Order: sequence, then C-alpha cells, then structure tokens
Amino acid sequence: QHYELIKKTTMTKGVALSGDDLVEATYIGLGAKDMLLAIDPKEKHLALLFEYGHTVGHALELTQGVRTSHGEGVTIGMLAASYISNKMGAPRP
Repeated sequence: QHYELIKKTTMTKGVALSGDDLVEATYIGLGAKDMLLAIDPKEKHLALLFEYGHTVGHALELTQGVRTSHGEGVTIGMLAASYISNKMGAPRP
C-alpha cells in the first residue's frame, strides 16, 4: 500500500520528499508505533523494536567532536547491534 513512498525514501538517492510525502510517512510511523504501544504501553517488550539502534546512536550524537545526525547515529547503532548479536551467536533469519 505504501510501496511508492517506501521506494522513494529508501531506494532512491537524492529524492526530495514533498510535504504530503512527509506527512504520509509520519502517519505511517505513528500508526506502527501506536499499534505496538497498544500491546506494550510501557515499552518493555514488543515496543522495544522502536529503540533498535538508538542506544549507540544517542551516544554518538552526544559525543564531543562527532558530528552525526540522529538518523545517521541510529543507522550506525543498528549496525553495531547487528554486529554484537552476530558475535554473540544469535541465529540468522
């Protein structure tokens, strides 16, 4: 249903999203988070999915001398979490 928006935001470099695209993306994200918070309102279990990559990402954002956006920091954090998980022997999908 949202394939074209996802394609524009993740598969095409240098795409400038319109205001309508940004509003749609925001509603999609809020809808997804709302569904998880309905099940896990204290964010202790399933809703932790939205924290993936944020611990390392926030640390990078706050590190003096490191210039990274929130999105870049979270992306690096996701890579770090994947790396650590792999080293700990977590099963692959």
